[in-house]
Amino acid sequence: MLGATNVNLRYFFYPIGNTPAVNVFNCRVPPPPIHKLEEEQVKILFLACGDPRNLLFTLWCKPIQDEHIKWEFTCCDIEIAIIGNHACLFSRIALIVDFSARNIILFSLIVDNASSASIWKIFYHFFVTNADIAILKSQTDKLLSNSETPEIWSCSKYGGFIKFLSQDTLFRLRAFWKQYSSMAGLDADKAASFEGDAREEIQKTLKRNHEEDVIFLRGVRSATVHWARAMPVLSSCFRKFWETGVVAGNATDLHDLGEGGYGRLNPLFALSSAPTGKFAVHYGSDPLLAFHLASAFDDETCSEQGLGTKIVALAKFQFSEWCTALKHQVHSGTLQIRFFCGDALRLCYELQVSQSKANLIPKLVRAYTSPWSSTELKLLDLNGPLERRLFDIIETSNLVDHVGMLNVLPAVVPLLSGRVTSVLFTNSLLRAAEDITAALPALLCSDVAAISLILGLSPSVHLIPYTASAAGLEEVLGLTASENTGRQSQYHMEISWRVPSFGDSIQAHDCSASVYQLAYQFDQLARYFFKLYLTMFSCEDMGSMMESMMRRSRSPLSVDLRHYNRTTFVILLSLTKKRVQTDWTSFMTCLLGMIQADRQLLVGSNSFQELCVWLHVFGLFTSDVLKQPPHRVVRTPYGRPRACLAGTGLLGREGAPPIVYLALTVPRQKLDIFMEDKDPRGTPGLYVSVWDVEQRFDNSFFAIQCFFGQLKDRSVDNSICDVIPDHHGWRGVADLIVTCAVPTWSLLLGPREGIRIALTVSSAPSTCHYIPKLGIRMAIFECGLDSRNLRVLAEPPGLNCNPKKQHAAAEQNIPSQMEYCWVHLDEDSCAKTLRVQTASKVMTSDAKPMVTQVSPCTMDLSLQNSAELRLSYPYPIDGAQLKIKSISRGIELTVSIASALSFGGYNHNLFPIYMCERQPIPLLIPSIDLDKQAVIPVVAKLDWVKQFMGLMLSDRERKLYEERSALTSNPLLQLKISINAILQGFAGTNPYHGQYQIFQLVCKHKNNSSDTLIFASALRHNFLHGSILLDAYVVPLSKARVFELSKSLNYLVMSGKILSIVLKSREEEILWKKLLPVQAECCRQAWHHQESCQYVSKGLIPLSFEHSQLPICCCGENQDMDGFPRFQNWEALAKFATRIAIMPISAIPYLETFTSKEQKGHMSKIHAPLLNMGTSDEACDNCGQNVMQLKKCSQCGNVSYCDRDCQKAAWKRHKKVCRKD
Repeated sequence: MLGATNVNLRYFFYPIGNTPAVNVFNCRVPPPPIHKLEEEQVKILFLACGDPRNLLFTLWCKPIQDEHIKWEFTCCDIEIAIIGNHACLFSRIALIVDFSARNIILFSLIVDNASSASIWKIFYHFFVTNADIAILKSQTDKLLSNSETPEIWSCSKYGGFIKFLSQDTLFRLRAFWKQYSSMAGLDADKAASFEGDAREEIQKTLKRNHEEDVIFLRGVRSATVHWARAMPVLSSCFRKFWETGVVAGNATDLHDLGEGGYGRLNPLFALSSAPTGKFAVHYGSDPLLAFHLASAFDDETCSEQGLGTKIVALAKFQFSEWCTALKHQVHSGTLQIRFFCGDALRLCYELQVSQSKANLIPKLVRAYTSPWSSTELKLLDLNGPLERRLFDIIETSNLVDHVGMLNVLPAVVPLLSGRVTSVLFTNSLLRAAEDITAALPALLCSDVAAISLILGLSPSVHLIPYTASAAGLEEVLGLTASENTGRQSQYHMEISWRVPSFGDSIQAHDCSASVYQLAYQFDQLARYFFKLYLTMFSCEDMGSMMESMMRRSRSPLSVDLRHYNRTTFVILLSLTKKRVQTDWTSFMTCLLGMIQADRQLLVGSNSFQELCVWLHVFGLFTSDVLKQPPHRVVRTPYGRPRACLAGTGLLGREGAPPIVYLALTVPRQKLDIFMEDKDPRGTPGLYVSVWDVEQRFDNSFFAIQCFFGQLKDRSVDNSICDVIPDHHGWRGVADLIVTCAVPTWSLLLGPREGIRIALTVSSAPSTCHYIPKLGIRMAIFECGLDSRNLRVLAEPPGLNCNPKKQHAAAEQNIPSQMEYCWVHLDEDSCAKTLRVQTASKVMTSDAKPMVTQVSPCTMDLSLQNSAELRLSYPYPIDGAQLKIKSISRGIELTVSIASALSFGGYNHNLFPIYMCERQPIPLLIPSIDLDKQAVIPVVAKLDWVKQFMGLMLSDRERKLYEERSALTSNPLLQLKISINAILQGFAGTNPYHGQYQIFQLVCKHKNNSSDTLIFASALRHNFLHGSILLDAYVVPLSKARVFELSKSLNYLVMSGKILSIVLKSREEEILWKKLLPVQAECCRQAWHHQESCQYVSKGLIPLSFEHSQLPICCCGENQDMDGFPRFQNWEALAKFATRIAIMPISAIPYLETFTSKEQKGHMSKIHAPLLNMGTSDEACDNCGQNVMQLKKCSQCGNVSYCDRDCQKAAWKRHKKVCRKD
């Protein structure tokens, strides 16, 4: 029902993650104002979570002071496993399973204290030892004996921390555990027979995808700062994994497999949902991709073979540490993991309804557990208090790539807690736009600010212009990858979504500050949604499709995939109605008028009736033809419906409902068209078509549900049916049943025998090869109303949707001008300004009002001799762009919306920090245990540090730096340059001086006076951000401290051991004052803030922006001092030192351009020879580079060049021999 319905027979199994593990616990969650028992619980929702690396890594990263926190993870994923007929061992057994089957085995092995070596091999190796097989069989048998009923499971040792959200989930997991146990229990002869084909498939995959001497880019994200050196090494490890079936082909594990390294096939990889029953692990799978491997490359003298050994040892160590963290949480009783096997979006909508009855999500949207399934979605244990069902953190993996951003956001946004620390993460691995700065609007089909206002969440990258992550590495990956291959390229975008005012400290702490609710003029809102509609369904715009056809064949993008149907659009409208105020009836009338009049979407009109159906189902708008019984409808767009006497069954009733459900039974043999090709092409989309040639209507319904089975009557008149499912699915014998909701009147037009219903393949360039076999309509199967293959039902098959309740909705009042914040959308439907009106007697004075922006989203308004009025906006604003207008009852204020790169907004507070229960919480940089981050040996100049730091700047910033414009114009860039100078000074990469350990921040605007000393302890990897950091101590200086420390300070100055970092402006100094508290808090592990903390007594963070005044509190001074540098009189300075983490801060590639065209060309030339090693003997005749896409000389065709520049440079020499043959 949600999104596209595709036939997916080209199946890949993804048993292990393909990106490094991340810590989703972004910052400490503040306790709620009530429910004291729940105040230390973190609730995290993982959707499409796959393997458990993020869960394990998050637990490992937790701060020491949060040991007592209770963790509740809700994990959802799905995989349809159809194990085919193979050696009569798994004949005709079909199962539905998700990654939970593998993950629960892993968790249970950890809790049962299995050896980490065995757990590693069982979870990550294709081939394992007989001893490992015995452990796996024993563990699956143990799980089976403890899961015979939900009650038995609850009483077991595993039931204390593993829960199931549905009884169906437990049933399906048990079925798959039985398969693992059966395969593990095979005798030698049967095992050899079963494993032979799998080994053959592995060899085919190896030969087809893993060529010798080809450099793969997959490991760059794991190697981070050492990416250039790591590429050939990790490529070799990747190839050896597929050659040997053990991670990186390491000698120790190979030896354990016995003679020839043969071993036994691991059931956890062998059994999957592949329709063919064959070994189907994705050809890009590599266990090493899940780990943080940069520290293995610190030793630049290590050989490639030695690096391979170090990499495996490092990955095993990290995995063991993660497992230990999970075991500790389980034994302390502070961990609960809830599993659901089914569709992520449907689960979210079911959770929305269980959370609040105000969420009128129709049953039809969330009726079935998953696509291609007839099982009804029924959840258990959802009767707790409301707070227990809202999540502090939601992680959606790369679900966006599979279903589209606009399907994900409406499903998950209402489930996110409204706390300032709550975060929603979305990830996409597929490139969404050729220009990556356009990727976010492309994914959202909209102006970012406009849709953020509607959702109530905004991408933090749209609010804040920096990140602590090494975002530039993804840009490098994109530059070094081959272009124009016809295959979809990757670009990893991790977006954190926050409440737009999350960093506004005034709104967070001032309970009296009321935030305005948003309101819109109905015509502007209608124009916005019409533009959104055109973008969402641009695949129906034939003109646009033809224009982009060449680009799609050359470099397809994720937005080319058809993720959306009209249900998606209606759900967005439903969310909008709950969030904003407008004249709803006028808005819907205007919007539908635009859609009906549209001629841009050539076949868009065919889906208009489906749009009307879903608007009615959601209670948003009911068209005239749906407001009365179908037989009483006087007029439809295509004529008057037939009388009751002309119909049979449900269609012959006088009281037939306005919406009915078709159940089309497609004979099994009609599906052979998808099965007959040995190599099925892509994943064709399906939809139901209802048409009548004589009546000239053709309606398309894309919101369909498909499953295999038989229909069984539940009522005498055949209008309600149950389903007898065929769980064997595509490898079963039952027919395919397709159901969808349609308007009843559309089945009553013209002669009954003239109406045809068909299951149809969606028209797309990738499906045109079906036309010769299916005809121009590409109908897989069609029939009439009288066919035995069609049932017209009052409810979807197997369900009870209670339609009378699901269609009810309340009308929305027309908002008053004085009660709301009015959003203005320009002609391009971009959000530009926010307008509020104040109604107060003090505002009627003739005195000129004074308006001051005091925080990112807040302004203070005052008049002479009058009380101050605080205006709290729901979105960051630019107070400098303010227009004030007097009105009869007060004042109207119109202010511009601010973004990350504009003035105002979070430029008032680039480093937000939230004070909760006397404990400061940094909101953008997560807590990090410095002692868990590997130290980078500084034994020689680390030249790669300089290269890496260069990746922190955008193209705009780089030009400012080169032009020296940053000296006066850009405080954030000045800050980046200063941090860069400190890190390079410690690493010894600055050509003008050696390595330094002590730094002073010198203020140029204060006659080179310094009030801040930084003592560097160690350069470390930053696993959380794929970056590096400086483990250091800061000593803020006041005049009193300078006097007290005069002897120690004089020694530092006279010794020449201190390097001055010149701050270019007063604005940069203020940024440092704001940053220091964040740097101290993010690494705070061994100490707590005291009741006498100055942050509490003064109510300020930082304490002061003034020079020679302390910006941070004294609670952390002389704490955690093991790493403080030792020198003469060091103790005197250490007394005032607080440990900090200095992290490079990076620009954001999908916010602004990172590299110019010239830089892209230069970097491509540098890296292409490495990537194409051994793939071509041809090289540029000028520079000798072996790059891709060389261009031959147009005159002779005998030589090739990188580009025009190389051709011009070589022409003087080449023209002497340039001749046509």
